[in-house]
Amino acid sequence: RVYRESGQAAKATEILAKAAAENQGDPKVQFGVAVDLLNAGKSDEAMAAFQKVVEIDPNHADAYFHMGTLAVGQNKIPEAIAFLEKYLSMNPTNTQNVATAQGLLQALKPKK
Repeated sequence: RVYRESGQAAKATEILAKAAAENQGDPKVQFGVAVDLLNAGKSDEAMAAFQKVVEIDPNHADAYFHMGTLAVGQNKIPEAIAFLEKYLSMNPTNTQNVATAQGLLQALKPKK
């Protein structure tokens, strides 16, 4: 994060990639890599990284939130709905993300 904030994005990515390779089974490290990819605008790579996080830790609510918002951006509406519903079913505590997820679901779900 320090490298990215100081304008050294390539160095930050390099360090995170090394950490990810050395910590394949650590969801916190893998989540950090996924967030870095997301912040770098690498949506497809970020989605794959978040999916790896939930493979390691199926109860990682924040990964589902980010997969849901990425799916919205990729116009993958059924997937977005599933990810966001999964996120909310886990009783997350980040009130801003909860509100975002609820708003997205309200907008995405077909009106009855």
